Amino acid sequence: MQCAIESIKIASEIAIPASPSSLRSPVHPHVPLEVETPMALCLISMYQYLHHGNATKMRQLAEEAFDSSVKLSLHIIPHDDTNFSEARRRTWWMTVSPFSGELLIPPKHYLQYLCMCNASIISCEPPTRPMMINTFTTPYPSTENDSEVWRKYIRAEETLVSATLLLVALLKGFSSTTFIVAFRQNIHLLNTIIESQLDGLDAGGTQSMDSSQSPEMRVGNCLRRLTWIRLASSHIKTHRYRAFMSRTIVLKRFESLPSSEILEASTTLPTSGETSNLEEMGIASRIFPFTASESRKICLESSTKMAASLKILSSNVSVAPFACSAALAGYTALMTHHFTTSSTGYNEPQTNSNALRERCEQGVKAAINALENFSVGFESMRTLTDQLRRAAAACKVL
Repeated sequence: MQCAIESIKIASEIAIPASPSSLRSPVHPHVPLEVETPMALCLISMYQYLHHGNATKMRQLAEEAFDSSVKLSLHIIPHDDTNFSEARRRTWWMTVSPFSGELLIPPKHYLQYLCMCNASIISCEPPTRPMMINTFTTPYPSTENDSEVWRKYIRAEETLVSATLLLVALLKGFSSTTFIVAFRQNIHLLNTIIESQLDGLDAGGTQSMDSSQSPEMRVGNCLRRLTWIRLASSHIKTHRYRAFMSRTIVLKRFESLPSSEILEASTTLPTSGETSNLEEMGIASRIFPFTASESRKICLESSTKMAASLKILSSNVSVAPFACSAALAGYTALMTHHFTTSSTGYNEPQTNSNALRERCEQGVKAAINALENFSVGFESMRTLTDQLRRAAAACKVL
């Protein structure tokens, strides 16, 4: 791996002739040689996440890919109609958000790349590079002459970054009443944004995906499905803490799960004596603009549908950086299942409770199946899958 990184740096320092537009990359006939460096850095960043679970190295390489793209001025490309224009657009947006590997390379090499946004999501830290998207003049890429699918996808990634950082702020605690008021306003606004974005999508991307479709059609369908998955992840992060904070047994049960660097900090929710008393003290209603019942419903709907959607996606995609979304869906469905079985005051008819638990079990199993498909050949993904499977077995779901 270190040799690969050093080779990229050496290659990037080799002077390119005066007419780089005439130099094609061996990767693809429509890819210019100049963008190989940021593409390679994104790929290795992805590898650090999938195989080693090294969020720090993943983030560092994502930053290098971003810097390399800026050095090439890929963020301020005007409209043009050259053979390489689409490749340059996709390379740029690749460095600030995940993208489908099928965009630039043949279907048999289908991979998923991620960079700045996903590095921020995984590390639970703000991007270290200025991500002022309004200053980027490079047009969105297009798939079958449709750039809207890209715009929605990139917006969904930004929303998930916001949801992650807002949750991190919540778990750090409240320093003042002013903080609580600001947090309530922010989480209400974010929830409104998520629901507005979801309203513009079909439920999980119902378009079928198979190998007989053209590469660009598969890309479009993949992006639509992934947009929904990322927004559902944001919805869960916005609501899950509120959903289960009244039952500390649920939070404590999952607090003891093995930690994994590739699993987002929000997957297992820490509790403290201070947090567990929020419900009794009436502070929960001051912090959150929604009830626990509303949040549990959103968590259930989002996790079970997301797991099913990921299962479909994983049957067509051999590798993805969205394993964290599969884990998020699986653990949330598992927490909902555990909530219904451990809550003596859960006032639902027995028939409804049984149906709810069955949905949760199906969601957990779908998430495990998706992770198994994603984890082929990648050690950290196998570890993540095994952790979820052990948790499900402990809760007698498997």
